[in-house]
Amino acid sequence: MSENFAQVAQQYLNVEASDASGYVGRLTDEEQKVLDEFRGTISAFRPDTTFTDQHLLRFLRAREFDVPKATTLMKNDITWREKVKPDQISLEDVRQAYDTNC
Repeated sequence: MSENFAQVAQQYLNVEASDASGYVGRLTDEEQKVLDEFRGTISAFRPDTTFTDQHLLRFLRAREFDVPKATTLMKNDITWREKVKPDQISLEDVRQAYDTNC
């Protein structure tokens, strides 16, 4: 574990670094089982896409490692990204929206 992570955990999260589970390399056995289950669930939904453990854990932490809730959240995120395409928004798009008060 990096010294920097320990400092950030103590200073900003008010937790000891040893208590900061739920992250890659810091999973409990139960969290690892949930991650594996979630990976299978999402793979069934999106078999053509591979997600990193970091990406999957973001959704699991947001829903306290509840697989059905994390699945719903991630499916909604995927659907929103397919519809809105935020990765394709350019700085010019933002400027134009700002200039037209959209």
